[in-house]
Amino acid sequence: MCKIKPLLFVLGIFCLVLIGCKNNSNNENEANNKASSKVESNDDIYVEIQLEDGKSIKLNSPKQRGNLSAPSSLSVNMDKDGIVIMLKLNKYKTPLENKVYDDPLDAQITLTSISHDGPLGKETYRSFNENENGEEGKVKVNLISHSENHSEGTFEGTLYSQNKKEATIKGNFKTRKKK
Repeated sequence: MCKIKPLLFVLGIFCLVLIGCKNNSNNENEANNKASSKVESNDDIYVEIQLEDGKSIKLNSPKQRGNLSAPSSLSVNMDKDGIVIMLKLNKYKTPLENKVYDDPLDAQITLTSISHDGPLGKETYRSFNENENGEEGKVKVNLISHSENHSEGTFEGTLYSQNKKEATIKGNFKTRKKK
């Protein structure tokens, strides 16, 4: 019995050493691939929102996330104080360029609230919704600089809710891949 305890102790340490030497290179590559599609933001971004009822909202340095995984698409999500702004550019087969995108098939903006208690209430505003006259909202995204590692630009638009309420929005964004 006395000889078995030290033998079990040595065997346990040997197993721990083997587990510690396990090759995790596949797991690290998977983690790097997942992280490469995330983006982080700079602090000098802003968003200004003007609602139909006269409310004015300014968000300085909202938290920003997004996706730069494909050369033909860009998505940026910003949120602060329970308000969420989603920008989406998609050219499907042609790469994005440093230019202005104002075609509603290429560029979209969505403005919503996490809680119904916020300044937007239950309304969700989208650039592709229509107003009372059947006119679709307007969107303009200006890509100032865009590559596989970063994207920077400005945006503005007139958005409508399903209830035909109007919101105007403008701001800027700067994203880069996490290292």
